[in-house]
Amino acid sequence: MKNRTIASVLCALIATAVSGGGEESRTSGGAAHDPRTSAMETQTRDELLNAPIEDFQVELLRLAFQAASALPADPHIKNRSRAQATVVDACLELGQAELSLGFLDRIRNWRSGLGMAQLALFCAQNGHVSAAQKYLEKAELVAEVVGLEDEQGWRAARIRTKIDEAWAALTRAGRHGLDGDQERLETTDALPQPGEMADLDRVIETGEFEQAAGALEEYARLYGRVFADRELREQVEGKLRESWKVLPIERLIGLQSQLAETALENGDQVAALAWVDECRKHINGNDWLPEDLTRFQARAAALRCLAGDEAGARVELASSVANYEAKREKIYDVFRPDALIPVAEAYVQLFDFEQALKFYRLALAEVWSNPNSRPRAECLTRVCRSMALHGIQPDSKLWNELTSKVQSLKAPW
Repeated sequence: MKNRTIASVLCALIATAVSGGGEESRTSGGAAHDPRTSAMETQTRDELLNAPIEDFQVELLRLAFQAASALPADPHIKNRSRAQATVVDACLELGQAELSLGFLDRIRNWRSGLGMAQLALFCAQNGHVSAAQKYLEKAELVAEVVGLEDEQGWRAARIRTKIDEAWAALTRAGRHGLDGDQERLETTDALPQPGEMADLDRVIETGEFEQAAGALEEYARLYGRVFADRELREQVEGKLRESWKVLPIERLIGLQSQLAETALENGDQVAALAWVDECRKHINGNDWLPEDLTRFQARAAALRCLAGDEAGARVELASSVANYEAKREKIYDVFRPDALIPVAEAYVQLFDFEQALKFYRLALAEVWSNPNSRPRAECLTRVCRSMALHGIQPDSKLWNELTSKVQSLKAPW
């Protein structure tokens, strides 16, 4: 009874938290917003604009969210919310803040709170202080309710870790009066604040796993903030190397990939290649399921290409594809898209769009051999999301295929 009551409160809170905002709520049959809304709320909604991207990317995001939302909440609330949240992440990555808010309105578990904290972080990083404050307050409320039913505590901890990250960005923005001034926000206050690294060290040493992992992610962001200062960058890198032993190998590979991306964002291909090589050592030095090996190799190939080693990337990607083809029969059909979508994304980086489309189509074909709609919906969400993020426009045949497949999702799940 307790859990059922708390779940009802959570759903009501989430609905209240995002009501009245977002494009989706206006285009999905939602009620019109009350004209008596305060001026501050109106200003907040006005700040949540969508950055200019191609129309097909917006449609792919909508299609991805439609596929994720096709999953029935009972009994698939976890899978449904997880898939929906990945589309919200993609929206924010593409600067579609208003669209993301509309999607958040339809997530009905703790991931809505996490999404609101991510939206607040996006607003803070882009200098929209009032919007960031509003959604941080909502995320805090959701975290409190989630904490009441979260016996292990990790869900609420995930939300609060993102809240802390958003508050840090908001503090930097507010300290300098940066409401809407993105250029100044990006170049101001990059240096670590007094005690910041000591606080992170303390969390890594004494905190629970998710808290320690969150602190390492904050160190990875700090690596980007101080990248131009070689001495500070090496100090942060040293802290990371001392502490990342707490991470499972897969998360360590993800962290090092993030560091490679940061080096690329700062124009340092040499540093990026060094991180990719470290990832490669972990990939080679461990036994993996064939689908995991394929995707790790493909992601390493994509990063290697971005770092300027196109020849090495092609060799790595060929090895990834060969591994998949040799061990395909050992991979369950529901896991084949896990391997194939990263291969498609790597071909995008190599500007081989024909091959990319081939592997996107193959991912759909492989999972469609399974009669259940849950893995189909999840694959459709991932394919549409990936194509939107990478700017790959489906041809008319693939558009029709994607649309018809989304519309065909039904029991059995």
